[in-house]
Amino acid sequence: MVLTTAGYISQDAETIARIRRFMRGVEDVIYFFGQKEGLTVSLWENDGSMMKLAYW
Repeated sequence: MVLTTAGYISQDAETIARIRRFMRGVEDVIYFFGQKEGLTVSLWENDGSMMKLAYW
């Protein structure tokens, strides 16, 4: 199991844009389910798959 953050520690321009995209997606999911809180989970086949798709 791998747990990752949305990259909140780094404050460079590229990371801020990624955080905003991530948060927009989280808000969309929360809105869809009508909840005020939520948790997102992604399942990856292996580390390489995660790195290829999660950190673009």
